[in-house]
Amino acid sequence: MAENDQGVLATGRPRQLYTSLPGPDGKVQHWWILQFPVDDGSGQKFVGGLALDISEQKRAEEALRTAHALWNTEQTFCYARGLIALHDGDARKAEHWLRLAAEGRDARHEAHGALAQLYRRQGRHAEADAALKQYRKHLGWANPEGR
Repeated sequence: MAENDQGVLATGRPRQLYTSLPGPDGKVQHWWILQFPVDDGSGQKFVGGLALDISEQKRAEEALRTAHALWNTEQTFCYARGLIALHDGDARKAEHWLRLAAEGRDARHEAHGALAQLYRRQGRHAEADAALKQYRKHLGWANPEGR
């Protein structure tokens, strides 16, 4: 901080900076700091400043970036499934997956359903049952019959 104070005094111009420091609880706190020159009228110069804790804003920004990355991953998954179905000649499934990708809908439950089908075909019944359980959970089905 002393370096920043000297820079403000040397240039006579305000400065803003962002920094991250560990808080008393050990969690990282993010700060926006504004420093500005102050003249007391007798020629004595000081550095004034304001520091705002922007930790919540930074956490919200990170959560938004994560959500956006997840959304992009789900969109890519739906698009890829659509292309695979199209390649396999299944126009109905291709339309379904490509429509999900285009609409930006959450396709996790669809992915679990598709995995259950794949595992069953491969004889991996325990994994198929687990994927089917997740599929039903996403759909909100409480009983094993899905009703």
